[in-house]
Amino acid sequence: MSAINLGKDKISEEEKNALEDLENITGLEFTIVDQIKWNTKMGYTLKTNNINGIGLYQCDLEELPKSFGNFKTLETLNLSYNKIKDLPESLSNLTSLKELNLGYNNLKTLSESLGNLSSLQELKLYNNEIERISQIIGNLDLLKILWLQYNKLEELPENIGNLSLLEVFDLRYNNLKNIPQTIGKLTALRQLELRSNDLQNLPNSIGNLSSLEQLDLRSNNLIALPESITEIKTLKVLDLRNNQLSSLPYSIWKLKNLNTLYIENNLWDMEWEELIDLDLPKLKEKAKKRAPIDLFICFNTQDNENNNLDLIVDNLRKKKEIGEIYTNQQDKIKESHLVLFLATKNSIETEKCITLLKTALANGVLIFYIKGLDTLQKSFTQLGLGEYSSINRKIEMDIPFHNSDQFCDDLYNQIKKHKREANLFVPEGG
Repeated sequence: MSAINLGKDKISEEEKNALEDLENITGLEFTIVDQIKWNTKMGYTLKTNNINGIGLYQCDLEELPKSFGNFKTLETLNLSYNKIKDLPESLSNLTSLKELNLGYNNLKTLSESLGNLSSLQELKLYNNEIERISQIIGNLDLLKILWLQYNKLEELPENIGNLSLLEVFDLRYNNLKNIPQTIGKLTALRQLELRSNDLQNLPNSIGNLSSLEQLDLRSNNLIALPESITEIKTLKVLDLRNNQLSSLPYSIWKLKNLNTLYIENNLWDMEWEELIDLDLPKLKEKAKKRAPIDLFICFNTQDNENNNLDLIVDNLRKKKEIGEIYTNQQDKIKESHLVLFLATKNSIETEKCITLLKTALANGVLIFYIKGLDTLQKSFTQLGLGEYSSINRKIEMDIPFHNSDQFCDDLYNQIKKHKREANLFVPEGG
């Protein structure tokens, strides 16, 4: 006896008619089950005399009857492994639906009716023929899981960033050429699967994924990674195999929670070729020695024109291992890894410069004390910095800076030397 008849006193007439329509289409009979599983075939579950789950796994369905919209209390629906090409408009009535599995069907587009499923938390559309995701996806702002692997997607809509609760996003084996900047709004995302697409770069906003733990970028055409990727402090697993990468951001050392890094089969340059065979802790440490540092340049503004200080700053900004450069802004000293004090007759007599040096020493920031040709030989004690004389965070250097290009090259070499020997990212006592 059909489960429809067994449960006819428990379900509404509308639901009963919809079940009968499905039995007529499939030639199969329903049974009442305790739970809808991934392979539940012709089964439904009941909750307070309403159908709240239906499993139609592998039933050769090519379409759904219009009466499908009668299941208004439905929360779980498994339609995987069928031959469905389109979804009926009546599907929009299923406003209580939380889980929808449409994997392994013949869908090419997303029906507009999906946009009304305001309670949906899991949407599985893997192994279809979907070429485009319309803007309706942005309406599903309660989604936590979105599976779109093994489709034919070439792009994502900008409003994908509306899915602020999304935790798992699977886009493997598509034809994606880029990812919109709005991906950075998915701050609840824990797992992002992008394996086997056609990506050449990633948006800078990737660094805003503050909950991301797993990032799979294997088998793309990536030629570089944005520096911002090293801001994902929660990242544990990063797969970069089979790309076109020649280097990684040296600031990868900042990824304290990263415990698994796959980097085989890339086009590493000579410098990175030396690092890729190291175990991860050693790779991070080596990268740290090469990572860009932020400089604070302390000088007297009267010296600017005579000593080409603007040219010096511009030249240093072009150097690979130099990040931000700040000049005479006291509030930026704590953010800096190294202070360059350009000591001239003017600057060593300037109260502001002395105050800046005191601030640097008090915060444990290393100082390069660079003596100009016109500089009187004054010690730190003579500059009024005697109280800091025991702090080993100052290095006196004789580098004439009348030739800005040569000065920058010599200075940069000194900076790199000290970066290799000491940890400039941790203040004295840090």
